[in-house]
Amino acid sequence: MCDARPISPRLDTLTSSAICFLFVLVAFYANHKTWFQDMGAVWVAAEFFADAMPERMYDAPDQFFQGRMPEGWTEMAFDAGAPNETSELVPYVYPPLWAALLAPVTKITSAQVFFTVSQTLQVAALVAAMLLVRRMYTMGRGLTVHVAISCALLYYSVPSALALFQNQPQIMVTFLTVWAFERYGSGRSVQAGALLATAAAVKLVPAAFVLIFLFDRDGRAVLSFLLTLVGFSLLSVAVAGWDVHLLFLDRVQEFERHIIAVAHNHSLSVVWAQLADWNTVSNALPLKEPMLLLKQPAALGLALKLVFLGSVLALLFQTSKMASDKRLAVRLLGVGIMLGLTAPVGWAHYYLLPILLLPFLFGFLPRTEALIWIGVQLTVLSVNALFIAQSYPSASALSVIAPIAFWFGLFVRLCGYSLASSRSLLHDGAVSASRGPRRSR
Repeated sequence: MCDARPISPRLDTLTSSAICFLFVLVAFYANHKTWFQDMGAVWVAAEFFADAMPERMYDAPDQFFQGRMPEGWTEMAFDAGAPNETSELVPYVYPPLWAALLAPVTKITSAQVFFTVSQTLQVAALVAAMLLVRRMYTMGRGLTVHVAISCALLYYSVPSALALFQNQPQIMVTFLTVWAFERYGSGRSVQAGALLATAAAVKLVPAAFVLIFLFDRDGRAVLSFLLTLVGFSLLSVAVAGWDVHLLFLDRVQEFERHIIAVAHNHSLSVVWAQLADWNTVSNALPLKEPMLLLKQPAALGLALKLVFLGSVLALLFQTSKMASDKRLAVRLLGVGIMLGLTAPVGWAHYYLLPILLLPFLFGFLPRTEALIWIGVQLTVLSVNALFIAQSYPSASALSVIAPIAFWFGLFVRLCGYSLASSRSLLHDGAVSASRGPRRSR
């Protein structure tokens, strides 16, 4: 029986391009609306800055994410086109620089034009990130296979569906992070450091990936990261002033002192809270319920930081002997997973990077096992399954535990693979040494 002919490069490109184009259209039109929560917060903050009221940018309810936004904020949002439901209004939690840069735009166009442009750019960035992942590692299959699997994951998985639905800035942050490590894998350390710093200037979380540069002792990447981040910081202080940055830092600290019990917060802190008070937290997890805000014990916050640092360092050590392409893939996936699990608030969209990297599994796991991991994301943990679970209290109670168990299990599997790979290399090295040239008598 003859083997099937491999698809021609031209047909491979055409087919994958068609899938990408279809994904862009569906992802845009299925999620397009006149108001996005997080981007709406960016717009209102920019309007406050444009109106010479930068101190109002970081207005928030007394309990931060829980409660009604202050009157001045809601009026500004309603004037910009926000729906009358105050649940659609959330505080601005990003560095002042981005509101300052957007401020002039608020005087020449509407919020809805801004949303349309930003949504278009972000959907395109998501597809670009998918293709950059392909450049980093081919997983031994054609482009069409990679694109088809990736698009299915990006459309049906909760992290991506949530990011697209909210037009979340995390999409651009993920794109910049993927681009940074695509450059890093190509030996462009300076570009990698600068791109990672740009991602960290939007959200602070990607700064944790600098551990990969430090462990590799890549001084050029680290220096580029630091200089670029300092440059963004100086620019931000220059255009927004120091007082606004103190407000920003205060909001970040307030953010980290809370546990937000909601179905799309996939942090270990929520599991801790749920195990401590099962009924109270479980009853807050259905999507129709308001989020439950709890104080996070200082000891828990410290413990999560130590878990992140210890687990990531263990993975970095275990992967040090692996082939360079697989090593970078495993490290990126592992660090991305642990960032979401141990973050004070591990929003589901924080796992967008691991979702993009799941096709990597075909490169180092048995095909059946890789299919199982991906299949679980497309079925049991899909956005459709999340909505179905809302009809069953016992199922909705698992809406946080289930994805956390998946990501934790995958991280453990990565560690197991890395350890086995390192031992295999050591064994092969010992065998080669024992078979070295014999000394003549």
